[in-house]
Amino acid sequence: MIRSKLLTVVVVAMVATGASLVSAAGVANAAGGKFTGSPIKIGLTYVCNAAVPPAICEAEPSMQAAVKSANASGGAKSADGKTHELSVVVCNNENDRSKTADCARQFVSAGVAYVTGGAVYAEELVPILEQSGIAYFNPNPLGTGTTEGSAPNSFLLSNTLGLFTALVQQLAKEGKKNNVIANCLAPGAGSAMTATIMPESMVNAWKAEYVSPSAAILCSEKVPCTGRVFEAGGGWFGETRWQRANGVFFDLDKPMTVEDVAAKWKGITNFDGADDIDNEKGPGPMIQQIMAKL
Repeated sequence: MIRSKLLTVVVVAMVATGASLVSAAGVANAAGGKFTGSPIKIGLTYVCNAAVPPAICEAEPSMQAAVKSANASGGAKSADGKTHELSVVVCNNENDRSKTADCARQFVSAGVAYVTGGAVYAEELVPILEQSGIAYFNPNPLGTGTTEGSAPNSFLLSNTLGLFTALVQQLAKEGKKNNVIANCLAPGAGSAMTATIMPESMVNAWKAEYVSPSAAILCSEKVPCTGRVFEAGGGWFGETRWQRANGVFFDLDKPMTVEDVAAKWKGITNFDGADDIDNEKGPGPMIQQIMAKL
């Protein structure tokens, strides 16, 4: 039901790092004409509070401007040929668990076609939307697996674990005959991109050098595997499948080297007693030590 609704209304809304894009496939050529179908409401949830850079708070006006532009060009055109005026229902979840759930209920009450944006506590958002048959698109989730993307109504527009896994396995299969090894690394670190959604102190503490040794060993001739997916960041390195390995935490107060990673390889790839990613609550392991230090 959810997927058929999405095929009927050919509209994709993307909101990431303070920018918005609304593209309507098959929009009317002439602006100013009357819309022939019922209006379509889009839900937008995002984080805007004193702890985040001001740029992320531009998500709402950016989205409104994009929708205004789409409507001026004829709105969205559905498979039956009707044109629809777009509008946005906005809810700032403020990176708060209860407010995130309130946002979900607000979207259900408003009757939105789907929701986009971002929420750290997606486990409070996605199930409520699912009960009402509302899809959720997350353009840029943190990490490669949470409630987002695993529920039948939730779709990741980037960082999709299934895409990573399928691609790297195919590369490994094709490369085997030429002795080519292919693995995938999903890194997490402070950057110009994460600076738009994270406090400066967290961006500075979440250092890229905590990822470098992990990348180096996967590029070395001694890498012991192929066709696998890994995550690294914040002094944590672990293999990822639909179930995340326990992984290993390294001491952030000491230099982290390739040799350190090699010595802990069994722990990095150990799935014994590991929980399903779907059951994960709160921040993932890549950010835990960073948050503890702050």
